[in-house]
Amino acid sequence: DFISEQFKKRDEGVWLYLNGKPVYLPGTYWFFIQWVKIEEGYPTLRLIQNELMIFWEACKADNRCYGMQYVKNRRFGATMLGIFELLESGTITSNKLLGIVSKKGKDAKKIFNRLVRAFKRMPPFFIPETDGNTTPKTELIFAKPSRKRKKGETIKEEEALETEIVWHNTEINAMDGDKIFRSILDESAKYPKEVPFDEYWYIVKTSHRVGRRITGKSFVISTVNDLDKGGREYKTVWNQSDLSKRTENNQTKSGLYRIFIPAKYG
Repeated sequence: DFISEQFKKRDEGVWLYLNGKPVYLPGTYWFFIQWVKIEEGYPTLRLIQNELMIFWEACKADNRCYGMQYVKNRRFGATMLGIFELLESGTITSNKLLGIVSKKGKDAKKIFNRLVRAFKRMPPFFIPETDGNTTPKTELIFAKPSRKRKKGETIKEEEALETEIVWHNTEINAMDGDKIFRSILDESAKYPKEVPFDEYWYIVKTSHRVGRRITGKSFVISTVNDLDKGGREYKTVWNQSDLSKRTENNQTKSGLYRIFIPAKYG
């Protein structure tokens, strides 16, 4: 009964009182602060993070939206929030592909390694079966471990999520052609000149839809570099992500919904 209640909270979120005021925590954020240890222990509740995650839930719920574009201040914890979105959605949905890209391949790998460490610290009732690789280098696969068939043995197909979380090198065609359910595009205002974000986004955007139907969401986050070091391309997409300006298909031009949180709230 206790475990069933935890899954319900993870799905529906939690209402609580803070100083007598009712506050709603979305399931992903509740899951993050309640059950998943990071390097220094369990996270603390930060209301401004919760506000961002409510916005993110709205993006996920809106079938006209490809995800969120957030201009962040340093030490907000946005990358970690993205990690826990991948962990939450990746450990509960089947036959999905989730991807990570950052300003360099080594940065994406660092994010992936943090995700793996956090995954190992999750409570056992939330951990799906993996392929048996306890320290994956490039992809975390939620599948049954492979094994040899014994003579005369009949192998029964057992239930597994068959979902993968993968990091990618920062290349113009990263995730192109894949069917992406969730992606983190971290530090996307700092991509190298050969991967201008205003070009890359429209390539990877197609990986988040099937035909006209949006099937995946992207967590696009970054502090912003100078205009000549990636900031200009990020700003171009930012200008195309204004919720008040929509095209004939009722989407923003980029498909993303932008949000800015002044540093004073952090």
